[in-house]
Amino acid sequence: MTAMTTICFALAVVMAAAGCVKADRVRAWRHGFNPSADELPSSAFVAGRAVFFVLAGIMAFQGFQLLAVSDDVSWSDSELTKAVQGPPPPWTRVPISRSTPSATTSSP
Repeated sequence: MTAMTTICFALAVVMAAAGCVKADRVRAWRHGFNPSADELPSSAFVAGRAVFFVLAGIMAFQGFQLLAVSDDVSWSDSELTKAVQGPPPPWTRVPISRSTPSATTSSP
């Protein structure tokens, strides 16, 4: 669980950092990689930023949910003792006394 939580928080940081990259830097990288490619409109960068920040928020939320789950998974000392000992043997159980209503009782 700890590894999954760490991965969630790391991905949230990476996605938030990717959302902070300026459009000019991405355009320069794209031009260096493929000079004949068409220019991307600014709206594509705005949409990409929004997606990165939403995904970063989801990953951070998921990380906190995993932290809560991992806290609930831990065993207390009494739970662990009961799990190791198991249920009590059947001969130690106290029988339930069943009382039957008497026929001589009268109702008012």
